[in-house]
Amino acid sequence: MKPLITVTLAERPAPDGPPIWGDHSTYLSCMMAAGAVPIAVPPVPDYEQLARYYELADGVFLPGGDDIDPNRYGEARLAECGAHHSGKDEVELTLIQWARRDKKPILGVCRGAQLLNVAYGGTLYQDLSTQRGAGMVHNEGDWCELVHPVSILEGARLREILSVGTIKVNSLHHQAVKVLGEGLRSVAFAPDGLIEGVEGTAEGHFVLGVQCHPETLYGDIEPRFRELFRVFVEEAVDWRQGERR
Repeated sequence: MKPLITVTLAERPAPDGPPIWGDHSTYLSCMMAAGAVPIAVPPVPDYEQLARYYELADGVFLPGGDDIDPNRYGEARLAECGAHHSGKDEVELTLIQWARRDKKPILGVCRGAQLLNVAYGGTLYQDLSTQRGAGMVHNEGDWCELVHPVSILEGARLREILSVGTIKVNSLHHQAVKVLGEGLRSVAFAPDGLIEGVEGTAEGHFVLGVQCHPETLYGDIEPRFRELFRVFVEEAVDWRQGERR
């Protein structure tokens, strides 16, 4: 049986009607291509409804999106911080909390990796260009463009999955991990030292976040990223089988 993976939706404005709950199709298609059945989770305000989505799931996928409310990591909002959606923040932070409790596998990309760090008690750069000063530009190129290399530490699960120590990635973010959360370790870095990948330190629990957008690269552009989604889905299968034993 194919595993079920939650993919959280965002609220988007509609020019001629009520807001839309949705997100990029690539988040769903990469899960399906890896052999999973995605469960699209809207920003529901009801914890009982959210718990039902979670109970069905074998893994939690955290997509990219808008900025995270700085109040979530104890900072005042800067003018350069972009839009955030409290409902999505709350839903995803709750899913992470439950998944940590039950050791369900978690994979986050871009905002999802940042949210993992916040959930583990870390902080973010609200805007790299103003808070970090001179250095690389991290918000450039397009979704399918390989912009800069990322170095992956020896012994990291990410390095094992991708089978390389360096890989080129796209770069479409103006926020990133600042202070690392307790229970995570940084495993991948941009040339200027910015954290590009994090992993959980709890034994037996697959937790991984990457700052890039591998869901738009895993085809012909950088096929090694297929392994990231394949392994995540495999971890979800293993979790479900372990629950049934």
